[in-house]
Amino acid sequence: MQSMGWAGDHYDPIVEQLWNKRFRSVYSTTQMKRIEKDFGKRRAKKDFEDLDKKIEWYEPFFKTFASIQRKYKKIDGLEFVKTSFAI
Repeated sequence: MQSMGWAGDHYDPIVEQLWNKRFRSVYSTTQMKRIEKDFGKRRAKKDFEDLDKKIEWYEPFFKTFASIQRKYKKIDGLEFVKTSFAI
């Protein structure tokens, strides 16, 4: 089963509204500095075309409840209807 957070065959556009957007650089800052030092900036950009590239994906996990609240407050027409647990 593929995740719906990656753009592909099973991608659902509603994911962008509901899930948490994450991104990561292909190379870490330390790796980029090392490559630029070894090859020089001009050659590093030429040989490593994806040196500044970032990969982004969506996941249904949030670090804090406040981040969920901020995300879901922005969605028009979203309404909390009922919860099934008692306090």
